[in-house]
Amino acid sequence: MERFAGLLALGACISPTDERPITFDVIQLEILAPSCGVVQCHSSTTRFQGYVFDSFDESRRSLRNLIVPDSNGVFGLVQVMTRSSTRMPIDAPLPHDDLVLIESWLEMDTPGL
Repeated sequence: MERFAGLLALGACISPTDERPITFDVIQLEILAPSCGVVQCHSSTTRFQGYVFDSFDESRRSLRNLIVPDSNGVFGLVQVMTRSSTRMPIDAPLPHDDLVLIESWLEMDTPGL
């Protein structure tokens, strides 16, 4: 729980109208594919840094590397989406509700992955 302290503080403000299920399908289809995979960076053709998010199978392979916590318990996926420099996606930060959904998915041990 400590590893998500920053996002949990954000989570206190999450919209009560966000009723999306916390599943890999939602994470992949509604967040990763449109924000990371369909744009120029992490598609099947560009494969930036080896990560691909525009297909289910490729997303699964890519996420397996990004959901391993570091020595401080922080997940790589959370780090790249929340750090102040070189935050992903580059064009625009993810909406708050998307970050909270990802955080919840990680807390639940990534159902569907």
